[in-house]
Amino acid sequence: MDTKVNYALVGAFVLALGAALLATLLWLSVGTQEKVYDTYRLYFRDSVAGLNPKAAVRLRGVTVGEVGSIELDRTQPDRVIVDLKIEHGTPILASTRAVLATQGLTGIAAVELAVDDPHSPPLERQGKEPYPVIPTGPSLVQRLDNAVTQVLGDFARLSARLEQLLGDDNQQAVHALLSNLSATAAALARQADGLDGTMQDTRKAAQSIRELAQRLQTTAGSVERTAQAFTTTAQTTTRAVADSQRELRQLTGSAGPELTSLLAETRRLVEVLDRVGSELERDPRMLLFGRQRGPAGPGE
Repeated sequence: MDTKVNYALVGAFVLALGAALLATLLWLSVGTQEKVYDTYRLYFRDSVAGLNPKAAVRLRGVTVGEVGSIELDRTQPDRVIVDLKIEHGTPILASTRAVLATQGLTGIAAVELAVDDPHSPPLERQGKEPYPVIPTGPSLVQRLDNAVTQVLGDFARLSARLEQLLGDDNQQAVHALLSNLSATAAALARQADGLDGTMQDTRKAAQSIRELAQRLQTTAGSVERTAQAFTTTAQTTTRAVADSQRELRQLTGSAGPELTSLLAETRRLVEVLDRVGSELERDPRMLLFGRQRGPAGPGE
């Protein structure tokens, strides 16, 4: 029995399969665009152990590119050239700094970027450099190494000072100092009773001072009240003097001639009394015997 092949059906199946493959390829390619990268250069003077090409480049924790190449600087063998491929449009500014960061315990390094001033201008290529150069800082490992080295140095200096302090000469000096302190403590213990009495006298003096302060406070209040009363009296006296002046002016205006005559008579009376007083001062007997006659002149 011969089988008949339906070529039309086979052809349709092949066309359908091809169309499906083409549609799948188109669907996978939709939305995918080739990324454009900008190249930046780093110079490291520290070890870049653990850093490999294709290692991640992160800006504030976000992956923005990868390491392109790593090589020694032929002109300066003490530094390493690392070129970065960073996505176009990433804000690489003049204040951007790059450091090596180790990922966990694996030892795989990545490049971390940080921006010190977000208002700084974009980083530009300088001089004969083929790419813009991002300044680098010490890695965490390098900072830890420096810190440990400094701590070890400080510890060594401290050990040397302790050794010097605990030398034979210093031990004798410390022993003498402790002996003097012991003697001083014993002397203070012997003087404890006297110190207790002094403290009691001091407390009594402080109590007396507090009582005196209270009395002074009371006296100050009395003085303040007296001053207020004196002020009131002075104001009253001032008003009385003003009233007396007004009355005196009125009296002077109404009885001016009589007052003038009275003052003249009073002045003459005062002069007479003054002369009498002078004579009594020269001869007090005149008060008992009267005025003595003078010696008789010739022919009397």
